Amino acid sequence: PTLSLTTHSLSVSLGAVSVDADCPAHPPAARPRTKSTFPALPGHKKMASPRPLIAWSAATVFAADPAAPGPRLGHVAVPIPAASSAWGDDLVVVHGGLSADKWALGDVCALQAGAGEWARPQPTGLAPPPRAFHAACAVGGMVFIFGGHAWLPAADGTATAAGRVAKFGDLWALDTADWSWSRLTPPVPLSPAAPAARDFCALAPIAGGRLLLFGGLDAADRRLDDAWVF
Repeated sequence: PTLSLTTHSLSVSLGAVSVDADCPAHPPAARPRTKSTFPALPGHKKMASPRPLIAWSAATVFAADPAAPGPRLGHVAVPIPAASSAWGDDLVVVHGGLSADKWALGDVCALQAGAGEWARPQPTGLAPPPRAFHAACAVGGMVFIFGGHAWLPAADGTATAAGRVAKFGDLWALDTADWSWSRLTPPVPLSPAAPAARDFCALAPIAGGRLLLFGGLDAADRRLDDAWVF
């Protein structure tokens, strides 16, 4: 006996199973990809991507700028929108980090994104000690940095394993309107209700012009999961 079921030309035969379906002879044509054109960096041609995704483009034109920051790691780079910039251009403010010789840096560099030029502001006021692996964010035209560490040299003045790491628990503000530093918290907290010194933490702006600090590694390199609001 043969039982035949027909639904969209599907047939089933008992004893020998066979399936016939109204399937196209060829797979459906692939959806055409759209091309997106991205704005070019200064000195570069516009590029077209086969997919509507943001893509990387080498910005080697900046490397030749004598005011560009030198090689480093553990630094912070904070964007300042043109609307909050006294220079009328989008800025990226770079601070600190470790040099190629593993010395902590305390310099400030500013990239004018629209012009594609670096500048070396010379901030006034008491500046934070050089540091690396700190956290930073911006609120308006103010750049805030917190924590980080510096490698203290050995007795002979060299940056070797005989030295030690000093971690910071201080908060600083850099006003990009006049490029002036100010310290917002004392070097040593005056009460227990303050975050401990740490590095590798995160700092972010929240509503009301306030700052949210989270996590990091304390002086004993223990992972932290605490959160603080300033």
